[in-house]
Amino acid sequence: MSANLLTLYLFYELLSFSTYPLVGHHQNDEAKAGARRYLTYLVATSIGLALPALLVTAMLSGTLDFSGAPLLAGKVGASAGAVLLVAFLLGFAKAALMPVHGWLPAAMVAPTPVSALLHAVAVVKVGAFCAIRVVTEVFGMDFLSSLGLGAIITGLAAVTMLVSSFTALTQDGLKRRLAFSTIGQLSYIVLGVGMLNAVAATGGILHIAMHAFGKITLFFCAGAIYVATGEKYISRMGGIGHRMPMTMLAFLIGSLAIIGVPPTGGS
Repeated sequence: MSANLLTLYLFYELLSFSTYPLVGHHQNDEAKAGARRYLTYLVATSIGLALPALLVTAMLSGTLDFSGAPLLAGKVGASAGAVLLVAFLLGFAKAALMPVHGWLPAAMVAPTPVSALLHAVAVVKVGAFCAIRVVTEVFGMDFLSSLGLGAIITGLAAVTMLVSSFTALTQDGLKRRLAFSTIGQLSYIVLGVGMLNAVAATGGILHIAMHAFGKITLFFCAGAIYVATGEKYISRMGGIGHRMPMTMLAFLIGSLAIIGVPPTGGS
């Protein structure tokens, strides 16, 4: 709801610090290590990349208000624009574009409801939303297109999408597989906006909500499986559909939504 880039940045940071205790909820060594990695990635990128880009934007545009015209439209060249664009996209690391995605699998040490909050609703979607506002209100789609910078956005998103999807296939831990799936799904959102046309951007923005419904279903199913069986590794879940048919039916529906099979919302 921010009316300017500074407010957006401040509340982005506030979300990092307020969710940090949730990641370390179990307070064992694994939880503490995961929480430290979570906070280190998010704060280091936001202070080291997003904040300098914000300050440069303020100097070049003379304002940080989202008042209509994009802040940097016509005020930077292709080279400087490319640097600022990458700094913003990687600085808002909650969007989990590679190579600043490592915080997200590390957060899997959290309890399942927290994982669902982080991966389906609050944290990752704030990152995707910040990327959208950078593209549309800091640079503007038309200006990025005129500079030929859309390829940077789509390139980062495409590489992240492919690598995370292949990595997900190698994961035996169910929640960890879902984590890498989330990284890929976020890239679909960024990819849509990075194509710099209204139809693709609308699809990417709609996927914020659609992915939330599907992924939170999958995480809750993973939690139900763990509570009922104590298992978190896929290789040990043979016959789970017979033991928990309703849970796995919900898992199937959530999976179909994530891959966009009609008539689910993801389509």
